[in-house]
Amino acid sequence: MLQFFCLFGSCRVDEVYLLEWNTVKCSHNFEIYYDGGKAAVRIDKYLKVARLIKRRAVANEACDQGRITINGRIVKASYDVKENDVIEIKMGERLIKVQVTAIAEHVLKNDASSLYRVIN
Repeated sequence: MLQFFCLFGSCRVDEVYLLEWNTVKCSHNFEIYYDGGKAAVRIDKYLKVARLIKRRAVANEACDQGRITINGRIVKASYDVKENDVIEIKMGERLIKVQVTAIAEHVLKNDASSLYRVIN
């Protein structure tokens, strides 16, 4: 059974109704975004798992300071990264631009670079 989470707890799938293909409204009258089951992970976690930034706290801070953009827009640390997103990281004078090729909650150090493709 699918469950959606709103501010007041979890709502069962029979308590929600479809507004659009990717948005539902729960019994508490909150709109909840639903990605259709596709994998997504927060940008701060993705940057850490992909080893583009060493620590998640540093990635979170970079987002707060507006140094992380996805598809040309400044994003918060809670933004859900999806495949084919283009991430730009500004660290000092360096600009790193990568395209997301895969999403994972955890990867080994040797496999981290398989999560993205560097764009020049």
